[in-house]
Amino acid sequence: MPRRTRPASSRSPTRSDRRTSPRTSRCAKQATPTSSLARSSTSCDFAAGCTAREHEAAQKVRAPRGRHARRSRCTPEEPSSRSCERARMKKIAVLGTGQVGEALAKGFLANGFAVMRASREPAKLADWKTAAGGEASTGTLAEAAKWADIVVLAVKGTAAENALELAGAANLAGKTVIDTTNPISEEPPQGGVVRYFTKANESLMERLQAKAPQARLVKAFNSVGSAFMVNPPFKPEPAMFICGNDAGAKQETSEILAKFGWKAVDMGGVEVARPIEALCQLWCAPGFLKNDWAHAFGWLTLK
Repeated sequence: MPRRTRPASSRSPTRSDRRTSPRTSRCAKQATPTSSLARSSTSCDFAAGCTAREHEAAQKVRAPRGRHARRSRCTPEEPSSRSCERARMKKIAVLGTGQVGEALAKGFLANGFAVMRASREPAKLADWKTAAGGEASTGTLAEAAKWADIVVLAVKGTAAENALELAGAANLAGKTVIDTTNPISEEPPQGGVVRYFTKANESLMERLQAKAPQARLVKAFNSVGSAFMVNPPFKPEPAMFICGNDAGAKQETSEILAKFGWKAVDMGGVEVARPIEALCQLWCAPGFLKNDWAHAFGWLTLK
C-alpha cells in the first residue's frame, strides 16, 4: 500500500528552511528616508536604530508582490504619515540660550529638523519652547547631546569648554558638532579689536576637540552676526569658511549651510580654526568703527 504523504503546502518548515529564509530586519521596516544631509533614498535610517548588519540584510530582502503584499506604513504615497516623518527627521541639539542659539534653532525648525535647545537650567527656555511649538523641545546639555544626531555649540567662548564637559564626551562621540564659538575675552575691545583669550598659535576649536576627541567638530557660523546666520540677504551668495578633521562632518555641515543660504568653503583641518576664528575680529571692526554690522565675507576664485 503506498505510503501517505503530507501535502507540501502543509509541511512544517525544517531547520534548514528557517536558516535560508530571509530575516526582515528593523531596517526593512523603517520609512524611506529623505535625501537631506547625504542620505540616499535607498539607504536605511541609521538614526532610527538600525545596525550596519541589519542594513545590509535589508538590502537583500525583496519586497513581497501581488495582492497579498503587506503595505508598509511608511511609503512614498503616504508622505503625511506622522510616524514616518518622525523616523526620517534629523535631530539637532543646540547648546546655548543666547541669540546665536535662538537664531540657529529657528532656522533648523524652519527647514524640517527636530530641535532640542539645551541649558544648564532648561526652565529658562520654557517660553521659547511654547512659542516654537512643533518639533521643539528643551533639556540639559547632557540630555540634548545624547538625544541628537548633530550638536550645535552656541555658547560664549569662555563657557565653551565647560559646556562640552557637561554635555559629556561619550554623548558627543561620533557625532558632528558644529562649533560656532570664538575665544572672545571678557576684557573690552582695544582700538576696535575684540580681545581673545587664546594664544597666538592655538584656537578655541583645538581646545574643544581635545576635550571631546571622538566628536567630529566643524567650525562654522563664527564670522557673522546672528541676524544673518539663516537666509542672509547679501548678494552675491556669501561664504562661510569651515574647517575640521572629519570629511563627512564637513559635508554634513556644508549641506546645512546650503539650506541656510551659504556657500561653504572648506579650508582644511582643525588647525585652520586659528585664522577662521580671527575673522570674527575683522567682522567686528566695521561695527566698532562705523556702527555697521550688516555685512559678511565672500569667496572669489578664477574657477
